[in-house]
Amino acid sequence: MGKCVDLIGQRQGRLTCVEYLGLRKRKDGRNDKIWKCVCDCGKELVLTSQRFSSGNTKSCGCYRRERISELKYKGLDSRLDRVFRKMKERCYDDRCEFYRNYGGRGIKICKEWLDDYYMFQKWAYENGYQQGLTIERIDNNGDYEPSNCAWVTMKVQSNNKRNNRRITHNGVTKTLAEWCDEYNVEYSRTRYRLEHGYSFEQAFTNKLYKNVKEGTKNGRAKNG
Repeated sequence: MGKCVDLIGQRQGRLTCVEYLGLRKRKDGRNDKIWKCVCDCGKELVLTSQRFSSGNTKSCGCYRRERISELKYKGLDSRLDRVFRKMKERCYDDRCEFYRNYGGRGIKICKEWLDDYYMFQKWAYENGYQQGLTIERIDNNGDYEPSNCAWVTMKVQSNNKRNNRRITHNGVTKTLAEWCDEYNVEYSRTRYRLEHGYSFEQAFTNKLYKNVKEGTKNGRAKNG
């Protein structure tokens, strides 16, 4: 039997050999020297001298999973790239028109996302991202980070904006978008009516009105 080469302390990729466990008999009758190894992620695994020394095994499998994840998401959605870029502009570019409401108020992007775009992309696809949704901070005073962000429709985000218009009718207060949903009317037309002197009942109906603030023939009020 050959002399046992001490592998303790040696590294291959993310693996460190930490303990000699003895011999294990193979089907052909010969013995393999086996070692306990620890991956940088903390997981333990047992390898033979040959498998460890060959360098073909570099981790417990975590490296391969990370690479697959990166390749899966890399370049998958150009819209998501724009979402991330605009998010950075709002937080860090004082030339951005929305900076005062974000970076100007101290809103930041977490280090995990800021240092590695693919971590943001991975989080997005694993947490409900799809075309047509927009990223929203759950706590409007909190940062962009996994625990404080969700993917919502534009309508939901509009309802949650700090400057969103709220209307009280018969003692009930809702956003304009919520009232439009309830009455099944178009948002832009209803907002126009309210801004031009229509009553609540007139604004939230599909009926066309005449002679409201010198209304035109199609029932819309004139400006001024």
